[in-house]
Amino acid sequence: MSRVRRTIFDSGGLFILIEPSKAPGWSFKYRVSGREKLISFGVYPKASMAIARERRADAAASSAMVASRGLAVDPRYFARQ
Repeated sequence: MSRVRRTIFDSGGLFILIEPSKAPGWSFKYRVSGREKLISFGVYPKASMAIARERRADAAASSAMVASRGLAVDPRYFARQ
């Protein structure tokens, strides 16, 4: 097993982070009002790529609404689904 931390990008800010001492986890990087945000969607294989892509689409839609209306969204909402 490799001892190097790896990041494998999918698309639209979705990526899986592989660390030697942890289970691989899906995350989504995006920006709201110029500030970078990060949401975690769960560990692979419990959270499949299809699930991670669905959650990314939901989060992207919510972040666009937040940016356009100045609303607050709890990022933990997407991690629970």
